[in-house]
This record gives sequence, structure tokens and C-alpha cells, in this order.
Amino acid sequence: MGTEKRWNLQFALYPTNADVVLGRGRPYQEYVGNVRLAELVDQVRNKYLATTNRLEKTFLTMKIYNKIAQEGGYFLQRVDDGWEVVDDSVARGKISHCFRTKTVRNTPDPSGSVGGSSEMLGSVS
Repeated sequence: MGTEKRWNLQFALYPTNADVVLGRGRPYQEYVGNVRLAELVDQVRNKYLATTNRLEKTFLTMKIYNKIAQEGGYFLQRVDDGWEVVDDSVARGKISHCFRTKTVRNTPDPSGSVGGSSEMLGSVS
């Protein structure tokens, strides 16, 4: 990678550890930036689930989006020869999806066991 430029407008040659990559499957779920996103979601999950106010939920997703951006991260989607930055609305949709899917994983199953949760690191605020 050396002196190679990472960016060309809204196109990235490769994601960094601060980036969140969009896609399906374990490699995407276990990507460093996606794990960080899950940790941030875990920090405000109870507040998100406790409110029925859509504006408050949007505010919480924007706080997470801004935190990732402050840490130098982008939301990236794979294209033929690299990665492209997705629109803000797509990124917010990814964050909202994390709340929904993590909620399903953390609810008790019929056997009574509860799925694992990530340890909270850092602060969203």
C-alpha cells in the first residue's frame, strides 16, 4: 500500500479499521469497523428501544454516525474494483438495522438462553 492513495473522490481502494463495510456474512460482521459499530449500538440500545419517538431514534442513529465519522470512519460498499462511500441515508439505515438485528440476537430464545453481547468500549456522547 505504501504511497498509494486510498481515496479518489467518493471511492476507496481499501477500507481502514475505522470504516464500516456493508455486506452480508461473517467476514463483514467481524470486520473491525463493524464490530466498533456494534459496540456503539450496544451503548444506546436501551434508550433506543425505550423510545417510540422517531425523531429521538433518528437522533441516536445520527450520534453513532457522527462518532464513526469523528473517528475517521466511512460507510463503504463493495464495487467491482474497490469500495464506494454510501449516502448518509444508507449509512443511517445500516445503523438502524444494527439495532433491529442485535435486538433479535439479544432476546431470550425458547430454551431460556440469551445471545452474547459486546462489551461496551468508548463513548457515543
